[in-house]
Amino acid sequence: MLPIKTPGWRWLLISGVVIFILFAILPMVVSSRWVYGPLVERLKAENFHLSVGAVKLHWLSPIRMEQISI
Repeated sequence: MLPIKTPGWRWLLISGVVIFILFAILPMVVSSRWVYGPLVERLKAENFHLSVGAVKLHWLSPIRMEQISI
């Protein structure tokens, strides 16, 4: 392995790793309650009852919603 001598390459490598990690955890963030919760609450305001227990989102699988009642 070649040593990284210039600080520019080091920052580029670190920022690339950080961007990759953020991209990898994006489905977990999007499927959290604070993202889909306001959408469910907006439907309640329009006299439509909808409750969702959990949403599971992964990169290579379909969206799964559990404990749905309409």
